[in-house]
Amino acid sequence: MRIQIYLLDTNAYLRLYKPLHPLLNEKKGKGNYIFQILKDVDNEFNRSNRLKAKFADYTDSKYSNNRIPYYRPPRNLINDIDTTYSYMRSTSAAEGLAISSVDIKCLAVGHECKLTVVSDDIDMIKLADDYIVANIGVMDVLHLLYDYKELAFRKAESIIKKWYKNKDLPYTYSEISRKFKELFGKIPSF
Repeated sequence: MRIQIYLLDTNAYLRLYKPLHPLLNEKKGKGNYIFQILKDVDNEFNRSNRLKAKFADYTDSKYSNNRIPYYRPPRNLINDIDTTYSYMRSTSAAEGLAISSVDIKCLAVGHECKLTVVSDDIDMIKLADDYIVANIGVMDVLHLLYDYKELAFRKAESIIKKWYKNKDLPYTYSEISRKFKELFGKIPSF
């Protein structure tokens, strides 16, 4: 049976790496899927003083060790990924989408390698839909883990509360409440 790989964009990883540690490179869902990131996510983090200030523990060994190995696309798809990346970058610019080059690469890799990309970025979701890249949001990740009994309801709710407290909700409060109820059957208590 083929293992489903979920490729997290930068923001999805930053929202999930602490509350779901160890998140990456471990079989989940009875061995049916794993979460991974591209090495480019680390590179983007290392270039950003804002991210370094906000996520000071990102470089702690327990988190950095969990990121390895990074997702590495098959060599025979590298040229296709580069071509798709160029098209996606042009489309992003033409449509006025604000997507980092790392996140565009994530979509290009997802497209060519037939991976599901995890992102809550509205512009990324639009570009993913334009190029027919499978994608889900971070709340869908929580629900996936919940469905496989790898995440308790209270833990999912506490993660949402933490995002709310840190003013890092992926959507508006009402959208979060609606989506949470749709996925978990209850509205989170904030």
